[in-house]
Amino acid sequence: MTDYVETYNDFWREIVENPDGTLNRDQVMRELYDYRVVMEEVSKAYGEVTGGLLSKPNTAAHHIVAAVEERIEAVIRAVREQVAEELRADADAHRRVVERKPSEYDKVRLARARTLEDAASRITRWNAS
Repeated sequence: MTDYVETYNDFWREIVENPDGTLNRDQVMRELYDYRVVMEEVSKAYGEVTGGLLSKPNTAAHHIVAAVEERIEAVIRAVREQVAEELRADADAHRRVVERKPSEYDKVRLARARTLEDAASRITRWNAS
């Protein structure tokens, strides 16, 4: 038995046939309408969550999941890089204060700058892996 016959017998028969075995035309039309709506909406959803890469409603789920995961990873990488840049800017600001206005807090400021720079470097390495 072919897959579509088995699917019909196991799933659709009770939905679209009358008790005497004839097709219930009204019910078939309703099911086809619902199917069309689902296909259109799934296509829109796939397109949205994959950034327009995939939109065919019959696309295997693992392709959709992989595309979504890649988009999420790209956003995470971008946010990490932004944080690293902000940390480097903060480290530079600490160093500039020490250069412009030396004080008893210079060691603390320079240590803070090194800590921020180290954190930025770790984020950059993490993004590269």
